[in-house]
Amino acid sequence: MAAAPPLVVAPVEFAACSLAWSPYDERRLAVATGANFGIVGNGAQVVLDVRAGAPPPAPPAALAPVCRLLTNDSLNDCAWSETREHHLLAACGDGSLKLWDLELARTHGGRPLAAARAHDAEVSGVDWSSLRKDLVASCGWDRAVKVWAAEALHEPIATLFAPPHGAPEVHDVRWAPHAAGTLASASGDGAARVWALQSGKAELVLGAHGADVLSVDWHKYAGHTLATGCVDQLIRVWDLRRPATPVGVLRGHRLAVRRVRFSPHDSRLLLSCSYDMSAAVWDAAAPYALATYAHHSEFVTGAEWALFTPGLIATCSWDGTVSLLGAPGAPHGGGGGAALEADGALLALPRAEASAPT
Repeated sequence: MAAAPPLVVAPVEFAACSLAWSPYDERRLAVATGANFGIVGNGAQVVLDVRAGAPPPAPPAALAPVCRLLTNDSLNDCAWSETREHHLLAACGDGSLKLWDLELARTHGGRPLAAARAHDAEVSGVDWSSLRKDLVASCGWDRAVKVWAAEALHEPIATLFAPPHGAPEVHDVRWAPHAAGTLASASGDGAARVWALQSGKAELVLGAHGADVLSVDWHKYAGHTLATGCVDQLIRVWDLRRPATPVGVLRGHRLAVRRVRFSPHDSRLLLSCSYDMSAAVWDAAAPYALATYAHHSEFVTGAEWALFTPGLIATCSWDGTVSLLGAPGAPHGGGGGAALEADGALLALPRAEASAPT
């Protein structure tokens, strides 16, 4: 299948490690970055706005910088507040969490509103609960998933530990969109876990992986469905009612799968990105990718669906760029191409065409 070209590519200076769309502003995108591929040196929390472009042949949109907040260590992930439009949480390589008020940070030297020494190793992931909007979760390379009062970050409300065997890294954490107090995590010991905040225990362990699990995500319409991305190049789809083995396995990436994200708009679509320098959109029930995107020149580390614009995707990479992409429509009548609104006029973005593998 031919790779679909990006709609827009914008530089962010440092290697980009993760990104997140604002739940308030349909155009706003946060990008967590780090110098020297996040291994050593500074980090920066970058915020961009999608702006409508000039008429053809100019690009259909642009990514305009809003602010850039420097940190002493790399940033691995970020999450927008579910209660305050300008609040943004970042996961730091020095083991800390930082919470910014962007309006204050731009006039007060970039200082965070709150900060906490959160983990005994790198903080690898953060997620803000959409149901319990006063709670955030973090995970780190110290075997721990921690839950915090979102606006305080004083002491964790709960600490959930993976078993003391195997690799210690917890790579990703995601709140369930259907059940308050339920989380999923992806770990270096080859398992994904479903946690109950009330009991502090793992209710389910999805262990049928061949290597480190780097990413996990909940289906937005079926609360019993999860997807995982693994170092063994595979994406697995799970039915939590039958957790012994995956109900689907998606093959196509040639290196580790770094992110998996179900579409918030189309129940069939799943987005992934990989260290093979590509991203892909899948029909989770089909054996092949509907579209691939191979424009990055380094590991693709983040991929997220736009929350308000069906068919619009953002990706980021260690090549120091962020891209906007158009997704294919679902083969059975789902979402269409992306569209941006500028001065009251709809600006259609071309979408990738679905095609079978050759």
